[in-house]
Amino acid sequence: MNTRASRSLELVKALEDTVADFAKREELVTRDTRSRRFAAERKFNEAVERIDQILETTSAQVTAKFERVEDGLQASHKARQGRIQKFHNSGVRDLPRLAQEARERWLGGLQMKKFRADRAYTADVQKTEARFAELASRAETQRVE
Repeated sequence: MNTRASRSLELVKALEDTVADFAKREELVTRDTRSRRFAAERKFNEAVERIDQILETTSAQVTAKFERVEDGLQASHKARQGRIQKFHNSGVRDLPRLAQEARERWLGGLQMKKFRADRAYTADVQKTEARFAELASRAETQRVE
């Protein structure tokens, strides 16, 4: 039994050595895993920070561009609104004069039509009187004969 006991003690000693060796390797693996995880997390956090910085820069650029475009649009809108107001004011101011000019043109046209009609009437009356005189003289000559 002694050999069995010494063999058992050897096996227990080998088992303890194996367990101690396994515990050391487990500690190394755990330490290595922690350091890799820490490095991966640090790399991830740095990447997130870079992306955040890029996003912030891009966002600031886009916002600035949008504000420039908006300011340009507002300026052109104000200028256009000013031109429209100017034309509206001049139209309102000039409307009575334009209406008076249109009325004068219309009255001038009517006066010209009346003048032509009077002239045509006078000419027609003269022609009619001349023709009447001619026919009257013919009728007189025919009566005399």
